[in-house]
Amino acid sequence: MPIVGYLPFAIIITGYFGKVKYGPIPVGIVAMLAGTALAWATSANMGENVRDAAKLVRWYPPVFPVGNMFRNMAKISPYISTTISTAISIAVGTIQCVESARRAGDFYPTRESMFADGFAFLLGILPVVAEWGQGTIVSGISSAYQSIANQSFTDEIKEGIAGFHYNGLVSFAGGSLLQCIFLTVIMMHMIDRKWLPAVFWSVLAAVFAFFGLINSSAVGVLYRENEDTGWKFTTAFGMLAVLFLLFEFLQRRTGWKSQKLSQTKNNLNDKEKVVNVYLESLKLNEFNNTTKYFYPSRPIETEVINITSRPFYQFLKALPKGGNLHVHEFQILDRKLLLELIQNSPEYDLLHICDQDNCVTNKYHLNYYKSNIPRGWTKVKESNWTLPDIVKKTTLTGILNDLEEPIYATDTSSRWSIANNKGVFDFYDELVRHNVTRFNYMKAVLNSSLEENVQLLELRRSHFGSLYYFDSNGSRISINATDEIDLLIDFKKDYVKNNPKFIDFIFLIYNRRRSSKEQIKNEVNKMIDIQRLYPDLIRGYDLVGEEDQGHTLLFHSDSLITAFNRSQTSNGSFNLVFHAGETNWPDDYLSSDDDVSTFENIYDALVLRTHRIGHGLSLAKRPDMYQYIRDRQIAIEICPASNQIL
Repeated sequence: MPIVGYLPFAIIITGYFGKVKYGPIPVGIVAMLAGTALAWATSANMGENVRDAAKLVRWYPPVFPVGNMFRNMAKISPYISTTISTAISIAVGTIQCVESARRAGDFYPTRESMFADGFAFLLGILPVVAEWGQGTIVSGISSAYQSIANQSFTDEIKEGIAGFHYNGLVSFAGGSLLQCIFLTVIMMHMIDRKWLPAVFWSVLAAVFAFFGLINSSAVGVLYRENEDTGWKFTTAFGMLAVLFLLFEFLQRRTGWKSQKLSQTKNNLNDKEKVVNVYLESLKLNEFNNTTKYFYPSRPIETEVINITSRPFYQFLKALPKGGNLHVHEFQILDRKLLLELIQNSPEYDLLHICDQDNCVTNKYHLNYYKSNIPRGWTKVKESNWTLPDIVKKTTLTGILNDLEEPIYATDTSSRWSIANNKGVFDFYDELVRHNVTRFNYMKAVLNSSLEENVQLLELRRSHFGSLYYFDSNGSRISINATDEIDLLIDFKKDYVKNNPKFIDFIFLIYNRRRSSKEQIKNEVNKMIDIQRLYPDLIRGYDLVGEEDQGHTLLFHSDSLITAFNRSQTSNGSFNLVFHAGETNWPDDYLSSDDDVSTFENIYDALVLRTHRIGHGLSLAKRPDMYQYIRDRQIAIEICPASNQIL
């Protein structure tokens, strides 16, 4: 009875897989109540049937038919050659399905998929299933002929069949391939909570059933013989369409959202509800106190102290956050804290600052020297330099606040120009390349993360193999990439052992998009080689920088295909995670020497199966692409502070 079965089936699928909540009532109870009501309303349930079913509720002792399992081995031996080849074919088919899904952007673990396929196959051929199916049909038809003798296969015989519904076989035989297509597509849209497409396909299926194209033994308008129940399928599909329309109405009117996207108040436990009430009160208080001077709308370099000192910010800082993604490793730690670490270490005696006009590098850069100090450098320990003064000269916020004429956040190009010309991202590079400072820095980063309730870090860096240490003569001795990573792994083991709340840190390797094709090609090949050696530590690849400050992904596509191929064969241990759409200017104002404009760069990130989008500001002007990304659950890394300052 499709009228009875389809609606509860839809409730089960939308509840367990589409994460639709039916108030406080469990999904299974809702489906059972709906099915029971429909069964009684359509007379599919009879009182005597309920009484007969109740008699079956009793104790059944377990049996162990071990001998029967091997009784028929001699009979199946002729089929072994066919069975083995069929098993291989099924295994290869499963692998092909997994690979096809991967190419389409859906990732399923190969081992688990093959196990599920094989287990279902074994379950299907068990005597309790296979013989039951065969025996039910044969015995049902046989019993009908015993009770109604000397008859052809007529309606009387069909009505006499016991044990199964012959009419059901007829209904599902008619247009079976089309039925599979309709049911599969409707289920897909139910799971994805796309109610209007689900309505469309339900109505289309109802029309096909109405004309006998599916669920019927012959074509015709509501073609009806004793064995044909196409009209019931028309009604059932129509009921599904009404249900999906109701869901669409609720979603639009009440902002009904998926459990995957937002946790509603109904899903909070008692303690979480208390926290949520407190959070909402802080938000309300923050809104009321900043209506005339909203700090995040101001230049962040002037308001960062006001923002971080607010009770609302302090509360957010204390909340558990799990992981912190999109972290540029050597830009994350407060510069004042880094300098304090150095000040309290033996390396402070080696710290020099390039503060003189005849310095050969960018002014105010920092470095360690034991001997042979270049011209233009001053030893910090023996000078008038204080840590706050150094921070002011070596951070972008300090530089911006020191300008005679301010450069506001909307003037992105001027801010980038200041950052690049001053070497903002390189002031401390040489310090964190020193072996001791490097691991002191790393420990401080992890400690700061734990203070903010972050248990996992995904760090971006350009390469490994830049560490050094001083020998007894004051010469720099380089540490190669594998030795550096081995040191990092040992450091991580010790840190996690001493800080069990911390889960892990991993790395993404990045290159700058303004690099040449040959440079990117070489770096990608080196990155893949090192990733194969350390697949648990190096988990992805990225190109960083605004598109209009360098090249698009298409420009480097020949090299990126190599990284893409690695991502598709790594069983999920390595993924592409691209900065993309890091501009909100109209396409007309962005120049590009590449074949596609910088504004459309996000297309190529999606073609390369990026797992996340870094920044994605241009999506504000491409709602179609934004919807595409939402449908495929590709995360967008929102970086408001980064985009406020640059």
